[in-house]
Amino acid sequence: MSADVQTASGTRHDTTQAGYFVIADISGYTGFLAHNELAHAQSILAEITELLIEHLSAPFRFVELEGDAVFVFAPSVAIENSERLIDIMESCYAAFRMRVEQMVQNTSCERSACRTIPDLDLKCVGHYGQYVPQKSPTGTKLVGPDVILVHRLLKNAVIEKTGVHAYALLTDAFIDKAAFGDRGLGLPRYEEEIAELGLVQGRVVDLAASVERYRAAARKYVGASEADVEISIDLPAPRSLVWGYFIDAKRRSAWQTDTTSVKNFAAPNGRSGIGLESHCDHGSYGMNHRIVDWQPFDYVTMETVLTYGPIIKPPRTDVTFELLELDESRSRLFMRLRTTSRGLLVRLAFTIMKPIINRSWRGHFSVLERLVREDVGQAEEAAAPLSA
Repeated sequence: MSADVQTASGTRHDTTQAGYFVIADISGYTGFLAHNELAHAQSILAEITELLIEHLSAPFRFVELEGDAVFVFAPSVAIENSERLIDIMESCYAAFRMRVEQMVQNTSCERSACRTIPDLDLKCVGHYGQYVPQKSPTGTKLVGPDVILVHRLLKNAVIEKTGVHAYALLTDAFIDKAAFGDRGLGLPRYEEEIAELGLVQGRVVDLAASVERYRAAARKYVGASEADVEISIDLPAPRSLVWGYFIDAKRRSAWQTDTTSVKNFAAPNGRSGIGLESHCDHGSYGMNHRIVDWQPFDYVTMETVLTYGPIIKPPRTDVTFELLELDESRSRLFMRLRTTSRGLLVRLAFTIMKPIINRSWRGHFSVLERLVREDVGQAEEAAAPLSA
């Protein structure tokens, strides 16, 4: 029987929690150390490791550094759509790749460690399951069969079977927690036989391809100087956590108080991103929002159009949600709206509507701030470790 655990908000009876486990492993780590000057090679790897810890951010929580790998987890109460965690992994890989390129470009060092930096790469494994958080002399430890499984998955044949060198291997349990998980997120299937644990099935994300997708995307951004309406709010969470509140349908409908329902339709590639459509029912009218620029976790831009409602339709608009990190636990959210048509009549109409839009969105953002604060509190409680 589980022992009761006293928390700030009361007694938590079930000490077993559910959550997401991710390990980011630096490929080529051992050979890099073995064939280079130890002190110089270690300083390079320390810089890269620090970057990984920084970018595997909330709702992920750092557990420990395991040699060449960073182990993080996220309580299930902190995230409802596991695709947001894939966004974080892809963003982390993009930062890793750009840092490696920067190191190469900025050095004239002829030592072998600097010349072999491009040989380093990154792979991730992810799983969803149960764990018990326990205190240890070095911090929180996670225990349980699912924690063992994600570590065993590091030894796999993804490269041999798929030819993909920079990847995220995600179990079906992880994928099933995504909004479009029933479609496999458009990712190729993969299976791995794990001794004593049996056959594990999942999907593979090509991380290198995701970087190229971000680089090739056309930018469509509404800046402060061109916005017809701009509203901002400070939120008690880092931007990687806030991101999901205006992407995921369930969370968006919770704070956008004038909607009766929000339904998302995947982009053509089966994922969230450019091409995703969000249909919002406001009762007497409906709106369709289509993502046209996708830059996790900096900003996302949507084209918005009325689908039904008043006889006189409002003009199409572009809306950019931008996030600015204030510190490790706070971010600032900007909503900027600009009409697609710049005709005189449209601009006059928006001048009249602007106070209504401002009042409405400030109300939405007030609810959003409360929800974020509550959700962060619940996540803190779920991640609270037991005594060793």
